[in-house]
Amino acid sequence: MNEAEIPLTADAMHHVQSIVPAATVKEAALKLREAGVDLLPVMVGERLLGSISVWELALRGPSPRADPSGTSVASLMTTEPSICGADMPAAEAVDWMVGCGLSAALVQDRGGHVVGALSLIGLLSILRDRAADGPIPDYVYRVRGESH
Repeated sequence: MNEAEIPLTADAMHHVQSIVPAATVKEAALKLREAGVDLLPVMVGERLLGSISVWELALRGPSPRADPSGTSVASLMTTEPSICGADMPAAEAVDWMVGCGLSAALVQDRGGHVVGALSLIGLLSILRDRAADGPIPDYVYRVRGESH
């Protein structure tokens, strides 16, 4: 594969809208569902404060009987979100995400602006699609926990 064909994280990311920390868990869940992503940046203006994911909503969110409109994103968000560069090769991003136990991460451009969100499944899909005609890449075996 030549350099122009190497898939980057930008090829697999979704452009997402941010959410403010004062938003409710209900608003975050709706935004995540509408965007079809697992992670949203929590921002005020251009300033990144953290991220909120479907996992945080499910595991740390209000109890099933509680009103989700009474819990703020700020109370559940991760304040040190996982971030990768838009120009990072997708195979490197897979290694990084697997090594860190991540299922999703935010994506920044070279200027440090959040430009989207990325899922491990999205990365693997784009790599699979690009390598469909060749041998199975090493990263697929690593993700599966297999040797070859």
